[in-house]
Amino acid sequence: MALVLLVTEQEIKDGTSITDNVDASKFCFWIEVAQDKYIKHAIGATCYTEILDQVENDTLTPDNEILLNGNDRDMKGIKKTLIWWVLWLAYSDLYSSITPSSVSVKTGEGFEAISDRQLSVKMNIAKDTASQYFDDIICFIRVNCDKYPCYANDPDCECTEILRDGYSSTSGFALSDRDPKNRADFLDEFDRNNPDLI
Repeated sequence: MALVLLVTEQEIKDGTSITDNVDASKFCFWIEVAQDKYIKHAIGATCYTEILDQVENDTLTPDNEILLNGNDRDMKGIKKTLIWWVLWLAYSDLYSSITPSSVSVKTGEGFEAISDRQLSVKMNIAKDTASQYFDDIICFIRVNCDKYPCYANDPDCECTEILRDGYSSTSGFALSDRDPKNRADFLDEFDRNNPDLI
């Protein structure tokens, strides 16, 4: 099977502060990692594979097109979420370079490298944005579960809850809804954020 990437280099540059002159080799390898680490485990292998197959064969269903591209109202979609996960993962590579003798911070071309603290702030913003978009995808699928049976019926996916990790509002990892406390907390927050659905 061919590697299918759900976002392009240009979409990442257009959707973030990465400028056009940045070498794509600094961040493009993170696309596959972000897809596998965050999206696949969130929506389950069955739903993930279905979307990849449809993208590869140019047969995207209208429902999966909304899931992939968002509807700009309820959720931004998998692509926008991936863009921010890639930025978060790539920040350290954009900030530094690995050479045969060390890991160095780039300071040339008329720019001064940002501090570690500034880098941490930028990384937190990217992760928080990705996490929020990620939450929106999960909530969108839950509300529209009749349109995404591959998500609800995937035996390998226990993805109805979002894990809180203390680093940001959410980590992007899914938990089982078998834990009543996690389920109650998630549903309470979901109801607060979606009063029009109650």
